[in-house]
Amino acid sequence: MQQNFLIWVGSIVIADRVVRCYMKRYATPRRLGREATMQDIARIHNGGPNGYKKQATLKYWKKVEKILNAG
Repeated sequence: MQQNFLIWVGSIVIADRVVRCYMKRYATPRRLGREATMQDIARIHNGGPNGYKKQATLKYWKKVEKILNAG
């Protein structure tokens, strides 16, 4: 069982699926009162379901924004 868990933890495919499901649940117009932006998604990823409202997630967003703008 533990070996299977470690395979799942190291899987980029599984990680991607988990994050997408999490955002489908929390980064929604119904919760946010509008369509989710990249900033909302990054801040929820960093700070939990209400991360988009937390001052503490702004620093993380700035890092993400810098990467997005560089590409």
